Amino acid sequence: MVFSCHILRPTHSLLLFLTLSGALYAQSAEDIRQRTSALVPALGETHDIKMLNIAGPSLHSLPIDKAIYTTQMEFVEKTKRKNNLENKVKFSVVLTLFVFETTEDRDWALKSFFRSFFDAGSLRPGRDVKTLTGLSPGIVCINSHSISILTIPCAQYDALAFRDWRKMLLTYFGEEASTVVDIDGCDGPIVWTKNPPHPSDRRWK
Repeated sequence: MVFSCHILRPTHSLLLFLTLSGALYAQSAEDIRQRTSALVPALGETHDIKMLNIAGPSLHSLPIDKAIYTTQMEFVEKTKRKNNLENKVKFSVVLTLFVFETTEDRDWALKSFFRSFFDAGSLRPGRDVKTLTGLSPGIVCINSHSISILTIPCAQYDALAFRDWRKMLLTYFGEEASTVVDIDGCDGPIVWTKNPPHPSDRRWK
């Protein structure tokens, strides 16, 4: 069974809200709360939503001291099914959201993030990598004042479901100018799929 695509088709009113809120709030903390509030009902029929406690100075190797808003939640399927190890489990993903007051604060956090990408090793901005041992599948969406990260347990990776979750993340939290990084499998590959920085750009190095 693959993550259902039907919940990823936002209504006209939701699309209008996302367009207007992006223009009015420019990915402010309130905007991210509104986008999250729009997402939760869409997943509520098939998933339980758990708010996770945030402890420590960083999440996914991304320091949070410069963020003005941070939240982390887990979406857990209500029924069990077999994972890649043939164990029956409730499939889940974790969504982590960061909002920064300035692009400079965001850039400072991203420098640290890419130096120790998910605590698995260094990632050079703008350059694809075939493998990085220890990485779980996931998607990173970078906007001017926010960073959205969705991660999937390695044993639950499915290529079609990955694309559904990617579509969900970009529908609710993406923008035209978003930079997107895909970790499309266990240990990679890592691909800069949208608006990658030029390898010579030193903002995030």
